[in-house]
Amino acid sequence: GLCAPSITVRMPGGKLAIEISSDFDILMTGPVTKVAEGTIAAEMFTIAV
Repeated sequence: GLCAPSITVRMPGGKLAIEISSDFDILMTGPVTKVAEGTIAAEMFTIAV
């Protein structure tokens, strides 16, 4: 993958711990605060091979 299966992301609202299991279940934990809201276009989720 592009990162380790367990990482900490520093965000404007706080630190978010992210763990990705071998079958791609994702657990996000942390005392973050919402600082924005938005929408991501479906085209952003395509994978170029």
